[in-house]
Amino acid sequence: MAHVSRPLRTGSTALLLCDIQSRFESVVHGFESLSRCASFLVKSASELDLPIIVTEQYPKAFKETIPAIKKILPEKNTKIFEKTLFSMCTPEVKAHLNELGCTSVILCGLETHVCVLQTSLDLLSMGIDVHVCADGVSSQRKFDRSVRSFTLISSYLLFRLLFLVSQHQVLSFLLQNLSFINLWLIPNTPNLGHFNLL
Repeated sequence: MAHVSRPLRTGSTALLLCDIQSRFESVVHGFESLSRCASFLVKSASELDLPIIVTEQYPKAFKETIPAIKKILPEKNTKIFEKTLFSMCTPEVKAHLNELGCTSVILCGLETHVCVLQTSLDLLSMGIDVHVCADGVSSQRKFDRSVRSFTLISSYLLFRLLFLVSQHQVLSFLLQNLSFINLWLIPNTPNLGHFNLL
């Protein structure tokens, strides 16, 4: 039977902003439009007193959340977390979501086919309903931006399979195919446990 989402309620819904950072501004398709959508959602969440969770992917390399969004984040209800995983669901974010008692989230950010997708899958596995804003997500390639391409694109299938094979196989494959998959490795763990998209 198909899963039916519970209705959105202000007391149990959070806004999640995934990696809307300055370094991606010039390379992500439709970034300006995504930024406007995210700003609208932040202002709306602020008015409705919704908690806001922001992640920043390895900010030393990719810089912080863009100023247009950062300057309107309400101090009262906003938490910003650094991450090196694809997913926003780090242990700290999971703990915060549990503390808030969230049963649903509104999700926007980038990239659609990697970090947004993995975040969605992790949230669903936690029993949290996910509402992805189609006009608030994007990727470097226009095709990858489509929320309808989640399970169809080659990079998605690759990333899912990478975690099922040995580290030697993963490293060997990446070294041979870096230009094809547009992936950069950031040395954040000695055992190459996590990979980070540029």
